[in-house]
Amino acid sequence: MLKSVTDCEPITQPLIFHLKQRPTWRREPGAITFLKTNRTDLYAAKQWIAGKKEAIDYARVTHWVPFVALATNIEQLSEILTRAAGEPRITAVRGAVRVGSLEKPVVNRRIHDAPGKEAPDMEDAPRCWLMIDLDSQPEPSDFDWRLDPRRAAKWAAERYLPEPFRGRPFHYQYSGSAGIKPGLRLHFWFWLTEPRSSAELRRYFRRVNSRCKLFDEAIYNAVQPHYTAAPVFLRIEDPLAGNRGGLIQ
Repeated sequence: MLKSVTDCEPITQPLIFHLKQRPTWRREPGAITFLKTNRTDLYAAKQWIAGKKEAIDYARVTHWVPFVALATNIEQLSEILTRAAGEPRITAVRGAVRVGSLEKPVVNRRIHDAPGKEAPDMEDAPRCWLMIDLDSQPEPSDFDWRLDPRRAAKWAAERYLPEPFRGRPFHYQYSGSAGIKPGLRLHFWFWLTEPRSSAELRRYFRRVNSRCKLFDEAIYNAVQPHYTAAPVFLRIEDPLAGNRGGLIQ
């Protein structure tokens, strides 16, 4: 049985642990599963290189090293995400590693059986958090958002997010292409009052998109990557000067 959010073990300094160190956290409502690439030269972050028009995209990885973190509120979630932003080899997913896969050194990012493939290592799990992906939306016209990314995040939240999320605390994170490609490209992370499955969230945002078509529904899947790492800039300046995320209350 899942514990309630209030029963989750409190964390004064949120950290990201190898799953073998905290196996009981895997299905907690406040848990975040992180997957780390299994090679040091594979990044779960976009890489921008001077002289190149396009970024080196996220690495294609079949097997991942599983990690986990646990939060009980938006403040702790924000701390975890801030920590994760500095780790270019990790990404988050909504799902949990299956109990039968806990001893594996690496896991696949699959939830369904398929002919000729190894058994899936992941399963869906209701979580008390969600990410909203806003991509390529019009920028504010009355200020330069690149000089004040925090203000722009607040502006975008009030302008674009569904009504239930407006005026609520959130952690914002600019995507790996924000500031380089046109438009606002933002991830908004929220803490929910009760756990929700990926399927529930997908149904909700499908209804929202039937009216406005603003949000990526694909992320509401147990194994869809939620990219948390800040982009890597090689011999080129970050147009947001590193101000790519934070907590707004």
